[in-house]
Amino acid sequence: RCGSAGLTPAENPSGFSPGSVNNPLFCLSLLLIIVFGGNQSLWYRWTGLPYLPTGSSMLLASAPAEGSLLALVGQGWDIRGSWLDTAIHLILPLLALSAAPITQWSRTVHESLTAALRHDTLRMAPGKGLLARTALYCRALCNACPLLLLEVHRTLPTLVSALLIVEITFNWQGMGQIYIRALGSSDYPVVIAFLLLSTEWLLMTALSKDILAFFLSRQNAVLLANR
Repeated sequence: RCGSAGLTPAENPSGFSPGSVNNPLFCLSLLLIIVFGGNQSLWYRWTGLPYLPTGSSMLLASAPAEGSLLALVGQGWDIRGSWLDTAIHLILPLLALSAAPITQWSRTVHESLTAALRHDTLRMAPGKGLLARTALYCRALCNACPLLLLEVHRTLPTLVSALLIVEITFNWQGMGQIYIRALGSSDYPVVIAFLLLSTEWLLMTALSKDILAFFLSRQNAVLLANR
């Protein structure tokens, strides 16, 4: 999604800019709840279409409320506790959690492609029989991949703190909630375990970024081809 959001502005520089869809996470979470969540949401009152659940990770003892997407999908069978129940509850939290990173990654792709398209080699590509779209997707996008990897690595640490906000806002029972409760009760082993897991995850993402950047680098590809 971030690639297509960055490719479209690069093809049409005077059109839509991905920077206009950025928003603070807590504001976006509350906005999604107001617009799409619950039977009092603007989406349900204005359109009458099914609304989305706003809290918890799945249905427990209660049946799906009338008018919700859970009731529409679960017609004729009980979806309580199933994977589909969890997936529908994940829609709003995932939208809130992924909006800001995708916006940043899209801006990186957009800026990289815009700079690459100014090069003489790509501007002369149509004159050599190469389609403009082919030059954009095959050549310019390859140059943007290393910068995109770097931007992805930079934004991944923020997802740890963003996860805490999303879990509290949507009452999602996960590691963030466990960490907050451990802080409140001074359960230091759990706090240390959470910080250790977060650090290991960041180290693994840094290693993965370096490995992918090595294989995507054009200079390293030339060195490997000459061996």
